[in-house]
Amino acid sequence: MQFVQPDAPAAAAELGGTVSRVLGRTWHISCLGGRPNLQNPLSYRWAVSDRPPEKTRMNHKYTIEALRVLIAVRRRSEHALRTCAASLAAGPLEALCIRSAAECADAICELQALLERLGEVPQAHGAVSAFWRSGWKGLRAALARGEDGAILDACERGESWILEAYRNTLDDHLPDFVRHAVLRQFEVLMSTHDAIRGCRLQRALRGNAAAAPGAQAG
Repeated sequence: MQFVQPDAPAAAAELGGTVSRVLGRTWHISCLGGRPNLQNPLSYRWAVSDRPPEKTRMNHKYTIEALRVLIAVRRRSEHALRTCAASLAAGPLEALCIRSAAECADAICELQALLERLGEVPQAHGAVSAFWRSGWKGLRAALARGEDGAILDACERGESWILEAYRNTLDDHLPDFVRHAVLRQFEVLMSTHDAIRGCRLQRALRGNAAAAPGAQAG
């Protein structure tokens, strides 16, 4: 492994001869290709790594944990919604489940990017079978019944569970850039939840209208 001293001619040519005066330490030659900002000597510490320092991650440990919770919630919900869509006939309810699942996938990507910005590496996810024991625990019975109304009820409860997780996160003290992203996702969730509720109410009204002539005849 090749090492160079920061006052060596090669390092001086590469970094403007400034490193030795700022750091005064030995660098691996691979660290000298990052071309730090020569106008700001403090930026040389980023030549070793682009990750924020450990102190930054510790300062945001509660935010990081909250984002991980949201990622887990959205991942389970995405799987649940795709399971719903696969069990439904083509129609508005299937399209709504597919759209909601896609929103979950997009939200996961954005939340993972926030984690990386806070210096945390997103964890690889394993099986998501735990969604049966989460806010989607009523989905198994609804799918077994095969009734759109029961599936709609399960979807509405599941979306309510996601909203509750977001409310809990927004109650915490968050960095501004995190709060803006989480709040934007929360507003999209509210719209989706309203759409699912509206679909359920429309089905209930149609059911009542169909039952009314029979009730009057009785």
